[in-house]
Amino acid sequence: MFQLVNVDPRRHSMANRLCFPTVLVAKTDRDSRDLLTPALQAQGYIVLEARTGAEAFDYVRFHSRPIQVMLLDQSQEGRRLASAVHPYRPEMRLLFVASIVGAGDDSVSPEQALGQTGKLLGAAIGGEAGSSDGRAHDAPLKAAAGF
Repeated sequence: MFQLVNVDPRRHSMANRLCFPTVLVAKTDRDSRDLLTPALQAQGYIVLEARTGAEAFDYVRFHSRPIQVMLLDQSQEGRRLASAVHPYRPEMRLLFVASIVGAGDDSVSPEQALGQTGKLLGAAIGGEAGSSDGRAHDAPLKAAAGF
């Protein structure tokens, strides 16, 4: 049921020792996953990939490592998933990804998600990206998801 995507065992072991951040790419379209997963891995992140909401929910509930950021689609289903996982990992940052980004929309394109993930991870790990408590970047996302 769980699948760690394209991780060299030596790199995974090193990542565990050095606390490399983990990103869950959840319920996004295949083109977005195909762009995001290898790009995030190339930046040194451990990437978990969930093709369905149920698979993403299982990762959130049962994965043994912290998951710092979850990228998910901006659909109603993605927003329901965000609400469902929040009680299990309230510290996890959320970033809504859309193939087409509309005006007034709080989602980002897959390309923008790569840069935003780095900013969110910086805030989650050291609090340096955004504000002293590291929460500035995800407050609008949590509000949009109903948290």
